[in-house]
Amino acid sequence: MFKDLLNVFHRGGLLKLALEDTFKMMELSREIFTKSVKFFSEKGDVKKIYDMDRQINELQIVVRRRVLEHLAINPSIDVTASLILITIVIDIERIGDYAKNIIEMADMYPHKLTNKLFDYIWKEEKTITALFPRTIKAFKAANADDAVEIMKKLTTVSKNMDGFILELVNIPDITLKDGIIAALLGRYIKRVAAHMKNIVSSVVNPFDRIGYKPQTA
Repeated sequence: MFKDLLNVFHRGGLLKLALEDTFKMMELSREIFTKSVKFFSEKGDVKKIYDMDRQINELQIVVRRRVLEHLAINPSIDVTASLILITIVIDIERIGDYAKNIIEMADMYPHKLTNKLFDYIWKEEKTITALFPRTIKAFKAANADDAVEIMKKLTTVSKNMDGFILELVNIPDITLKDGIIAALLGRYIKRVAAHMKNIVSSVVNPFDRIGYKPQTA
């Protein structure tokens, strides 16, 4: 499906510009997420994070405007590609929002999260961080095989985080603050994985199934 969108590059025009802006959004979302989780171990430049989030928001507006202008001029050309772009930028923008949520938690919890309770979360976070460049690469190249593999790994991360949150209530001697931070952080990590999966699903799925697992023959 996404190969239809990549064909836009050969024709140029507003959709090509919109796609290039989408690529910029993806790189920014990768960077903002990577930086946000580091705030639990070392404080960084909060202003820079919020500036990147504003860039993502501004680019989303630009993408929408370019797509709308394209459809106004060419209402019957690249309609599916236009819909894909409008859908994908929402997921990219949401990753930036969850990154900000993670930073806000780090500000409320100034101590390093180094106990075993959080080791499991950091393990899943590292999986997402490692998959982010692969997600962008598969998206840009419309690599369906890699996209399917990435989707499976991200689905596993989401399931693991669900299991972790359910088990929190059975962990003895956990402080209220640790429990709240762990539950919220686990939830945010899960949502980032879900939005990444939605993005890469556009490579293998028809428009109506973006965000869902690929259908088998």
